[in-house]
Amino acid sequence: MTDQKNNSPISSRATPFEWLVAALAALACFALPILILASPGNQPGMATLWPLPGLILLEIVLLGLAGFAGVTGSFGPPSLRGPTLAWMACGALAALGAIGWYGVSVVVLALVPALLFGVAAALADRRFGRGWREGLSTVVLSAGANAFFVVVLISLPGAI
Repeated sequence: MTDQKNNSPISSRATPFEWLVAALAALACFALPILILASPGNQPGMATLWPLPGLILLEIVLLGLAGFAGVTGSFGPPSLRGPTLAWMACGALAALGAIGWYGVSVVVLALVPALLFGVAAALADRRFGRGWREGLSTVVLSAGANAFFVVVLISLPGAI
């Protein structure tokens, strides 16, 4: 006898759509640093990209990989599979986007993959039958931790 919850139309269609949204978010996380690095002001010899904004661009790419790996379930610990890593990527990218908005920077475009990871995580939460409060607390904690990390990074001597 099979469980009716696993045979629901939502569970059969949700996973490919979650993967698609997470893949779009990961692609956006790869495209943003590429677009920034390919801009005319970042030609070799014109600007120094290390350690900042190089570390921030690397962080965006790594968050894209982590969020996608979480949604697809291809990451190690079972506790981070499903929506948890996507919520963490959503919060960290949202913090970067808010800092970019405040600083009038192109990093504000990090809000696009943040929104997409949020949608993928919300769909996964719905599929697993979880409430939204756990995801919201993960977003807030990861956004706060990332904002703290970026502020500490910026305040280091010689970072800019």
